[in-house]
Amino acid sequence: MNNITITARYTGHVTTDKGIYVLTVDAGKGDKRLPFCVVPSWAAEETGKEGCFEKGQKILINGLAYPTDRKHGDGMFYVVPTNKFQAVPDDIEINQLTIAGRAFINDGKNPKVANLGIYCPVRKQDYINVSPPNQFSLPFRVEAWDNDDPRRAQNATYIRNKIQNNTLVSLGCMLKYRNYVNNEGVSIDQYRFAYRSNQLTTFTEKKQEVDKETILDTVKEYMKERPTQTKQQPAGYDSPHQQAISRSTVEDDDIPF
Repeated sequence: MNNITITARYTGHVTTDKGIYVLTVDAGKGDKRLPFCVVPSWAAEETGKEGCFEKGQKILINGLAYPTDRKHGDGMFYVVPTNKFQAVPDDIEINQLTIAGRAFINDGKNPKVANLGIYCPVRKQDYINVSPPNQFSLPFRVEAWDNDDPRRAQNATYIRNKIQNNTLVSLGCMLKYRNYVNNEGVSIDQYRFAYRSNQLTTFTEKKQEVDKETILDTVKEYMKERPTQTKQQPAGYDSPHQQAISRSTVEDDDIPF
């Protein structure tokens, strides 16, 4: 599962350096930017076409999330829509990502943050050059923070207590973004996912093999224990009057006074 629901401002249609035709949007607030790309797939229908929205219009986007890195993509964050885009008022703010997969903890030096890698099964997207490293799962980098105020949620501590490596999880996150220049002078877009409090579910794998021989033996024993039902033969009657009396199911107490 890699579902995202988010509101963002439409900024235009462009063709990327990789030759991918996309909608560009920005979900940032104020001076903070949160740009990403949306693929105008068939599910968006006419709302994915150029000219459907004016630049600056806020729209609601539902789709599948595809983060990429430099090894397996172009480093951008893509959303493949699962239905039409909708225009929404400016005061509507939604940023919700739900992912499910196998979790691995990769803690650093900061004890206040728990870093997770969630390997989520996804479909391969050749159009946006997204190919999972092992063709089965795509990594999502999730971070959970402890709060300085002890009265508030201590997410990093909670995550460490609930999750072990290779645990199957489903959790809710918020999309985050930062841009920086690396040591080689290259501008890097980095997308991360911040864990939302109380949005974690863990699953236990149970492998139960069905023994066919045991099932057959149980059925045989059941059939042996069942009493044989024989069809009752109709009794002979000397007259129709006797036959009618024998079929009556009316009790004496049921006869009206």
